[in-house]
Amino acid sequence: MVVLLIPNLDCPFRCVYCFEKKRHMQTDVEAMKRRLASLELPKGVHVCLHGGEATLADVYVFEELVREAKKYTSNVSLQTCGYWITEQVLDVIKRYDVSVGVSIDGPPEQNILRGERPLDKKYAKQMTDRIMQNLHRLCDEGVRTSIIAVLHRENVGTEKRLVRFEKWLLELKDIGVNSGRLNPMFATRQEAKPYELTSHQVASAWIALYEFAKLHELRYDPFREMANNLQGKPVSPCSFSGCDTFATPTVSILPDGSLGLCDRTFGRGLWTRSEQQSHCGRTEALKLTQCRGCRYFEVCHGGCPMEGFENDWRNKTRFCLAIYNMYSWIEKDLRALGVEVRWSR
Repeated sequence: MVVLLIPNLDCPFRCVYCFEKKRHMQTDVEAMKRRLASLELPKGVHVCLHGGEATLADVYVFEELVREAKKYTSNVSLQTCGYWITEQVLDVIKRYDVSVGVSIDGPPEQNILRGERPLDKKYAKQMTDRIMQNLHRLCDEGVRTSIIAVLHRENVGTEKRLVRFEKWLLELKDIGVNSGRLNPMFATRQEAKPYELTSHQVASAWIALYEFAKLHELRYDPFREMANNLQGKPVSPCSFSGCDTFATPTVSILPDGSLGLCDRTFGRGLWTRSEQQSHCGRTEALKLTQCRGCRYFEVCHGGCPMEGFENDWRNKTRFCLAIYNMYSWIEKDLRALGVEVRWSR
Protein backbone atom coordinates (compact mmCIF):
# COMPACT_ATOMS: atom_id res chain seq x y z
CA MET A 1 0.00 0.00 0.00
CA VAL A 2 1.17 3.51 -0.83
CA VAL A 3 -0.35 6.66 0.64
CA LEU A 4 0.23 9.91 -1.23
CA LEU A 5 0.14 13.06 0.89
CA ILE A 6 -0.61 15.85 -1.58
CA PRO A 7 -0.33 19.36 -0.08
CA ASN A 8 -0.98 21.00 -3.45
CA LEU A 9 -2.23 20.02 -6.89
CA ASP A 10 -0.49 22.76 -8.85
CA CYS A 11 2.92 22.43 -10.50
CA PRO A 12 4.43 25.21 -12.64
CA PHE A 13 6.27 22.69 -14.80
CA ARG A 14 3.22 21.56 -16.81
CA CYS A 15 5.24 18.77 -18.48
CA VAL A 16 3.95 17.71 -21.91
CA TYR A 17 3.01 14.20 -20.82
CA CYS A 18 1.82 14.95 -17.27
CA PHE A 19 -1.32 12.98 -16.44
CA GLU A 20 -2.38 15.39 -13.69
CA LYS A 21 -4.62 18.35 -14.40
CA LYS A 22 -4.23 21.76 -12.81
CA ARG A 23 -6.62 22.17 -9.92
CA HIS A 24 -6.56 24.65 -7.06
CA MET A 25 -7.56 23.30 -3.68
CA GLN A 26 -7.00 25.06 -0.36
CA THR A 27 -4.54 23.22 1.87
CA ASP A 28 -5.86 22.16 5.28
CA VAL A 29 -2.94 20.45 6.98
CA GLU A 30 -4.97 19.49 10.06
CA ALA A 31 -7.63 17.83 7.91
CA MET A 32 -4.89 15.94 6.06
CA LYS A 33 -3.43 14.76 9.37
CA ARG A 34 -6.84 13.62 10.59
CA ARG A 35 -7.44 11.72 7.38
CA LEU A 36 -4.08 9.94 7.65
CA ALA A 37 -4.87 8.99 11.25
CA SER A 38 -8.23 7.55 10.17
CA LEU A 39 -6.72 5.07 7.73
CA GLU A 40 -5.99 1.48 8.71
CA LEU A 41 -2.34 1.48 7.70
CA PRO A 42 -0.54 -1.84 7.33
CA LYS A 43 2.90 -2.38 8.78
CA GLY A 44 5.60 -1.00 6.50
CA VAL A 45 3.21 1.28 4.62
CA HIS A 46 4.94 3.69 2.26
CA VAL A 47 3.88 7.33 2.69
CA CYS A 48 5.00 9.66 -0.09
CA LEU A 49 4.74 13.44 -0.20
CA HIS A 50 3.58 14.13 -3.70
CA GLY A 51 1.90 16.77 -5.82
CA GLY A 52 1.51 18.85 -7.80
CA GLU A 53 4.90 19.79 -6.40
CA ALA A 54 5.20 19.19 -2.67
CA THR A 55 8.35 21.32 -2.29
CA LEU A 56 6.30 24.39 -3.22
CA ALA A 57 4.09 23.97 -0.16
CA ASP A 58 4.78 26.21 2.81
CA VAL A 59 7.75 24.67 4.65
CA TYR A 60 5.62 24.50 7.83
CA VAL A 61 3.05 22.40 5.99
CA PHE A 62 5.78 20.27 4.46
CA GLU A 63 7.36 19.56 7.86
CA GLU A 64 4.03 18.96 9.58
CA LEU A 65 3.09 16.31 7.03
CA VAL A 66 6.50 14.64 7.24
CA ARG A 67 6.35 14.61 11.04
CA GLU A 68 2.85 13.14 10.98
CA ALA A 69 3.79 10.45 8.45
CA LYS A 70 6.75 9.42 10.59
CA LYS A 71 4.33 8.53 13.42
CA TYR A 72 3.06 5.63 11.34
CA THR A 73 6.05 4.44 9.34
CA SER A 74 9.76 4.90 8.82
CA ASN A 75 9.17 4.55 5.07
CA VAL A 76 8.53 8.18 4.14
CA SER A 77 9.58 9.66 0.83
CA LEU A 78 9.27 12.77 -1.31
CA GLN A 79 8.60 12.69 -5.05
CA THR A 80 9.68 15.93 -6.67
CA CYS A 81 10.74 17.53 -9.92
CA GLY A 82 13.89 18.47 -8.01
CA TYR A 83 13.90 22.10 -9.08
CA TRP A 84 12.69 23.85 -5.91
CA ILE A 85 14.67 22.12 -3.17
CA THR A 86 15.52 24.97 -0.80
CA GLU A 87 17.81 24.81 2.22
CA GLN A 88 14.72 24.69 4.44
CA VAL A 89 13.26 21.74 2.53
CA LEU A 90 16.62 19.98 2.57
CA ASP A 91 16.86 20.49 6.33
CA VAL A 92 13.49 18.77 6.85
CA ILE A 93 14.50 15.92 4.54
CA LYS A 94 17.68 15.33 6.52
CA ARG A 95 16.21 15.69 10.02
CA TYR A 96 13.41 13.22 9.34
CA ASP A 97 15.39 10.83 7.14
CA VAL A 98 13.11 11.23 4.11
CA SER A 99 14.16 9.46 0.91
CA VAL A 100 13.82 11.47 -2.28
CA GLY A 101 12.76 10.51 -5.79
CA VAL A 102 13.54 13.05 -8.48
CA SER A 103 11.69 13.09 -11.80
CA ILE A 104 14.15 13.67 -14.63
CA ASP A 105 14.33 12.10 -18.10
CA GLY A 106 18.02 12.36 -18.94
CA PRO A 107 20.63 14.97 -19.82
CA PRO A 108 19.37 18.37 -21.07
CA GLU A 109 18.81 17.32 -24.66
CA GLN A 110 16.64 14.41 -23.46
CA ASN A 111 14.91 16.15 -20.55
CA ILE A 112 13.24 18.29 -23.18
CA LEU A 113 9.57 17.43 -22.56
CA ARG A 114 9.62 18.64 -18.98
CA GLY A 115 9.17 22.11 -17.58
CA GLU A 116 7.37 25.30 -18.47
CA ARG A 117 8.83 25.58 -21.98
CA PRO A 118 8.96 22.10 -23.52
CA LEU A 119 11.24 21.61 -26.54
CA ASP A 120 13.11 24.84 -25.71
CA LYS A 121 16.73 23.65 -25.65
CA LYS A 122 18.12 26.65 -23.78
CA TYR A 123 15.45 26.37 -21.08
CA ALA A 124 15.92 22.57 -20.88
CA LYS A 125 19.63 23.02 -20.19
CA GLN A 126 19.07 25.64 -17.50
CA MET A 127 16.36 23.54 -15.85
CA THR A 128 18.27 20.26 -16.03
CA ASP A 129 21.50 21.80 -14.77
CA ARG A 130 19.68 23.11 -11.70
CA ILE A 131 18.04 19.74 -11.03
CA MET A 132 21.40 18.01 -11.39
CA GLN A 133 22.92 20.48 -8.91
CA ASN A 134 20.19 19.56 -6.45
CA LEU A 135 20.83 15.86 -7.04
CA HIS A 136 24.48 16.49 -6.16
CA ARG A 137 23.40 18.35 -3.01
CA LEU A 138 21.11 15.54 -1.91
CA CYS A 139 23.80 12.91 -2.40
CA ASP A 140 26.48 15.03 -0.75
CA GLU A 141 24.22 15.37 2.31
CA GLY A 142 23.72 11.60 2.50
CA VAL A 143 20.06 11.63 1.45
CA ARG A 144 18.80 8.36 -0.06
CA THR A 145 18.08 9.51 -3.59
CA SER A 146 16.65 7.83 -6.68
CA ILE A 147 15.11 8.98 -9.95
CA ILE A 148 12.03 8.36 -12.02
CA ALA A 149 12.66 8.69 -15.74
CA VAL A 150 9.82 8.62 -18.22
CA LEU A 151 10.85 6.80 -21.38
CA HIS A 152 9.83 8.43 -24.66
CA ARG A 153 11.11 9.07 -28.17
CA GLU A 154 13.38 11.92 -27.07
CA ASN A 155 15.48 9.81 -24.68
CA VAL A 156 15.34 6.19 -25.88
CA GLY A 157 13.58 6.45 -29.25
CA THR A 158 16.73 5.72 -31.28
CA GLU A 159 19.83 3.65 -30.65
CA LYS A 160 21.96 6.79 -30.37
CA ARG A 161 19.62 8.35 -27.81
CA LEU A 162 19.46 5.12 -25.82
CA VAL A 163 23.27 4.96 -25.63
CA ARG A 164 23.37 8.57 -24.42
CA PHE A 165 20.70 7.79 -21.82
CA GLU A 166 22.73 4.82 -20.57
CA LYS A 167 25.82 7.01 -20.29
CA TRP A 168 23.78 9.46 -18.23
CA LEU A 169 22.72 6.66 -15.86
CA LEU A 170 26.42 6.04 -15.22
CA GLU A 171 26.93 9.75 -14.58
CA LEU A 172 24.20 9.49 -11.94
CA LYS A 173 25.90 6.45 -10.44
CA ASP A 174 29.11 8.45 -10.09
CA ILE A 175 27.36 10.95 -7.80
CA GLY A 176 25.57 8.27 -5.77
CA VAL A 177 22.26 7.70 -7.59
CA ASN A 178 22.10 4.10 -8.76
CA SER A 179 18.43 3.23 -8.49
CA GLY A 180 15.01 4.38 -9.59
CA ARG A 181 12.20 3.65 -11.98
CA LEU A 182 12.00 3.66 -15.78
CA ASN A 183 8.36 4.15 -16.80
CA PRO A 184 7.14 4.25 -20.40
CA MET A 185 5.29 7.44 -21.18
CA PHE A 186 1.56 7.08 -21.72
CA ALA A 187 0.02 10.06 -23.46
CA THR A 188 -3.24 11.37 -22.06
CA ARG A 189 -3.05 14.62 -24.06
CA GLN A 190 -2.88 14.96 -27.83
CA GLU A 191 0.28 17.09 -27.77
CA ALA A 192 2.15 14.22 -26.08
CA LYS A 193 1.18 11.56 -28.63
CA PRO A 194 4.10 12.19 -31.04
CA TYR A 195 6.57 11.33 -28.27
CA GLU A 196 4.99 8.09 -27.09
CA LEU A 197 6.87 4.85 -27.74
CA THR A 198 5.17 1.83 -29.27
CA SER A 199 5.01 -1.31 -27.16
CA HIS A 200 7.70 -2.84 -29.41
CA GLN A 201 9.97 0.16 -28.74
CA VAL A 202 9.36 -0.05 -25.00
CA ALA A 203 10.22 -3.77 -25.06
CA SER A 204 13.44 -3.13 -26.94
CA ALA A 205 14.49 -0.25 -24.65
CA TRP A 206 13.58 -2.14 -21.48
CA ILE A 207 15.57 -5.23 -22.44
CA ALA A 208 18.60 -3.10 -23.34
CA LEU A 209 18.33 -1.18 -20.07
CA TYR A 210 17.82 -4.36 -18.05
CA GLU A 211 21.06 -5.81 -19.43
CA PHE A 212 22.84 -2.49 -18.93
CA ALA A 213 21.67 -2.29 -15.32
CA LYS A 214 22.91 -5.82 -14.65
CA LEU A 215 26.30 -5.07 -16.17
CA HIS A 216 26.80 -1.92 -14.09
CA GLU A 217 25.09 -3.08 -10.88
CA LEU A 218 22.28 -0.56 -11.08
CA ARG A 219 18.95 -1.17 -9.35
CA TYR A 220 16.08 -0.04 -11.52
CA ASP A 221 12.40 -0.90 -11.57
CA PRO A 222 10.27 -2.35 -12.98
CA PHE A 223 13.04 -4.91 -13.58
CA ARG A 224 13.71 -5.73 -9.92
CA GLU A 225 9.99 -5.87 -9.19
CA MET A 226 9.37 -8.21 -12.11
CA ALA A 227 12.16 -10.54 -11.01
CA ASN A 228 10.71 -10.61 -7.49
CA ASN A 229 7.22 -11.27 -8.85
CA LEU A 230 8.50 -14.30 -10.76
CA GLN A 231 10.01 -15.66 -7.56
CA GLY A 232 6.68 -15.73 -5.74
CA LYS A 233 7.12 -12.55 -3.71
CA PRO A 234 4.17 -10.18 -3.17
CA VAL A 235 3.31 -8.69 -6.54
CA SER A 236 4.44 -5.11 -7.10
CA PRO A 237 4.10 -2.37 -8.18
CA CYS A 238 0.41 -1.51 -7.92
CA SER A 239 0.01 -1.60 -11.73
CA PHE A 240 0.73 -5.36 -11.68
CA SER A 241 -1.42 -6.17 -8.65
CA GLY A 242 -4.88 -6.03 -10.20
CA CYS A 243 -5.74 -2.36 -9.79
CA ASP A 244 -9.40 -1.46 -9.38
CA THR A 245 -9.95 1.89 -11.08
CA PHE A 246 -12.38 3.11 -8.43
CA ALA A 247 -10.56 1.67 -5.40
CA THR A 248 -6.91 1.90 -6.41
CA PRO A 249 -4.25 0.22 -4.19
CA THR A 250 -2.61 3.64 -3.96
CA VAL A 251 -4.54 6.07 -1.76
CA SER A 252 -4.11 9.83 -1.91
CA ILE A 253 -4.95 12.42 0.69
CA LEU A 254 -5.86 15.62 -1.12
CA PRO A 255 -5.02 19.13 0.15
CA ASP A 256 -8.42 19.58 1.80
CA GLY A 257 -8.14 16.24 3.59
CA SER A 258 -10.49 14.35 1.30
CA LEU A 259 -9.67 10.83 0.24
CA GLY A 260 -8.50 10.43 -3.33
CA LEU A 261 -7.56 7.74 -5.80
CA CYS A 262 -4.14 7.09 -7.33
CA ASP A 263 -2.85 10.29 -8.91
CA ARG A 264 -2.80 8.59 -12.32
CA THR A 265 -6.58 8.87 -12.34
CA PHE A 266 -6.54 12.65 -11.92
CA GLY A 267 -6.05 13.23 -15.64
CA ARG A 268 -9.38 11.47 -16.23
CA GLY A 269 -11.11 13.73 -13.75
CA LEU A 270 -11.32 10.97 -11.12
CA TRP A 271 -10.35 12.61 -7.84
CA THR A 272 -12.47 11.51 -4.91
CA ARG A 273 -12.37 7.95 -3.63
CA SER A 274 -15.50 6.29 -2.37
CA GLU A 275 -15.21 5.39 1.29
CA GLN A 276 -17.36 2.36 0.58
CA GLN A 277 -15.76 -0.82 -0.71
CA SER A 278 -16.14 -0.98 -4.49
CA HIS A 279 -15.09 -3.43 -7.14
CA CYS A 280 -15.12 -2.86 -10.88
CA GLY A 281 -14.41 -6.45 -11.97
CA ARG A 282 -11.79 -5.41 -14.56
CA THR A 283 -9.25 -8.07 -13.56
CA GLU A 284 -11.77 -10.91 -13.66
CA ALA A 285 -13.08 -9.74 -17.04
CA LEU A 286 -9.58 -9.50 -18.55
CA LYS A 287 -8.68 -12.98 -17.31
CA LEU A 288 -11.61 -14.35 -19.30
CA THR A 289 -11.14 -12.19 -22.39
CA GLN A 290 -8.12 -10.12 -23.51
CA CYS A 291 -5.66 -11.81 -21.12
CA ARG A 292 -7.09 -15.32 -21.33
CA GLY A 293 -4.35 -17.95 -21.14
CA CYS A 294 -1.54 -15.42 -20.63
CA ARG A 295 1.44 -17.02 -18.94
CA TYR A 296 2.13 -13.90 -16.87
CA PHE A 297 -1.38 -12.85 -15.98
CA GLU A 298 -0.90 -13.43 -12.24
CA VAL A 299 2.10 -11.08 -12.21
CA CYS A 300 0.54 -8.44 -14.47
CA HIS A 301 -3.28 -8.61 -14.16
CA GLY A 302 -3.67 -6.58 -17.33
CA GLY A 303 -1.46 -3.71 -16.13
CA CYS A 304 -2.46 -0.19 -15.17
CA PRO A 305 -6.05 0.64 -16.18
CA MET A 306 -5.04 4.22 -16.95
CA GLU A 307 -2.79 2.82 -19.71
CA GLY A 308 -5.58 0.79 -21.29
CA PHE A 309 -5.74 0.47 -25.08
CA GLU A 310 -7.69 3.32 -26.70
CA ASN A 311 -7.59 5.17 -23.35
CA ASP A 312 -10.23 2.77 -22.01
CA TRP A 313 -9.57 1.62 -18.44
CA ARG A 314 -11.49 -1.60 -19.11
CA ASN A 315 -8.87 -2.74 -21.62
CA LYS A 316 -5.51 -4.27 -20.81
CA THR A 317 -2.49 -2.01 -20.87
CA ARG A 318 -1.26 -0.73 -24.22
CA PHE A 319 2.20 -1.92 -23.10
CA CYS A 320 1.09 -5.57 -22.95
CA LEU A 321 3.69 -6.76 -25.47
CA ALA A 322 6.52 -4.94 -23.66
CA ILE A 323 5.52 -6.36 -20.29
CA TYR A 324 5.16 -9.89 -21.65
CA ASN A 325 8.53 -9.74 -23.42
CA MET A 326 10.23 -8.33 -20.34
CA TYR A 327 8.83 -11.02 -18.08
CA SER A 328 9.87 -13.68 -20.58
CA TRP A 329 13.40 -12.25 -20.78
CA ILE A 330 13.79 -12.08 -17.00
CA GLU A 331 12.35 -15.57 -16.51
CA LYS A 332 14.92 -17.06 -18.89
CA ASP A 333 17.66 -15.09 -17.17
CA LEU A 334 16.63 -16.31 -13.71
CA ARG A 335 16.44 -19.93 -14.85
CA ALA A 336 19.88 -19.67 -16.45
CA LEU A 337 21.23 -18.47 -13.10
CA GLY A 338 19.63 -21.40 -11.29
CA VAL A 339 17.13 -19.20 -9.44
CA GLU A 340 13.86 -20.89 -8.49
CA VAL A 341 11.06 -19.42 -10.56
CA ARG A 342 7.56 -19.85 -9.18
CA TRP A 343 4.33 -17.89 -9.32
CA SER A 344 0.66 -18.78 -9.59
CA ARG A 345 -0.29 -19.53 -13.18
